[in-house]
Amino acid sequence: MDLPEQKKKERYNRLLHRHLRRINTICTFEARSYEDGRDLVQEVMVALWEGLENLQSDASLWQEAAWVRQVVTSTTIDRFRQRHRQRREGCTVPIEQVSELCQEEDDRTELVKEMLAYLAPRERRLMEESLEGYDADELAQAHGVSANIIHQRMYRIRKKMKNIYNKLYGTE
Repeated sequence: MDLPEQKKKERYNRLLHRHLRRINTICTFEARSYEDGRDLVQEVMVALWEGLENLQSDASLWQEAAWVRQVVTSTTIDRFRQRHRQRREGCTVPIEQVSELCQEEDDRTELVKEMLAYLAPRERRLMEESLEGYDADELAQAHGVSANIIHQRMYRIRKKMKNIYNKLYGTE
């Protein structure tokens, strides 16, 4: 293996080490099923490898994370478009059956998205970053506060989301 290829492999491994948890979280959240999430993770990993030259070698952790997020988003959109085209070309499974299979996961995803919409922009951003897999220390560094403050804010946001759920669906 030549030297540039070895450096690319080392950089790729570091990138995966730093961001794989976030990639898994996002792909699983965006996919229709656990298996689709795993497939999407693999597609993202290939896209990261192929596009690694596009990432600046001196990029900061946050620039790197933003680039990874963009690759994940682009890959997810491409996959959605590909599936949409396949469905248009001819679906062998009745739409009623597909609808039943996906309904429960869609309901959970839509519920989370609906509750996030009720949050203030700062709260929503913090919760979305948390759902992407950032831990309290990373969030604290990004927001310029202590990890303890992040824990307090997340506690309040979760409590607020529980109240939103109770108001929307009339449960205690």
